[in-house]
Amino acid sequence: MTTSSEPNTRNNLATFSVIIGILAFLALFFVPGGAVVLGLVAVILGGLALREIKANGSQGRGLAITGIVLGVVGVAVFFVNIFILGPIIANTFNSINASLNGV
Repeated sequence: MTTSSEPNTRNNLATFSVIIGILAFLALFFVPGGAVVLGLVAVILGGLALREIKANGSQGRGLAITGIVLGVVGVAVFFVNIFILGPIIANTFNSINASLNGV
């Protein structure tokens, strides 16, 4: 039986980080607020995984980095949608409403 401290094993936190990162990315389409929470969890798990990988030489560095990137993308796209696209869409609807009402 192998443990996570042996050098030839894959780091479980790295695996969880990439899974949560994928869920954060998918949450953008279904539960946008969840993308922030899941994205932050993926970044934290990825960071912890990188620390463990450096300390004990286990595998999974690429998975941890992928989880971090997907988490950051999930959070960043959420905030772009809220702060940039949100006002543009609201302004467009207000313009359409004003033109339909003859204001």
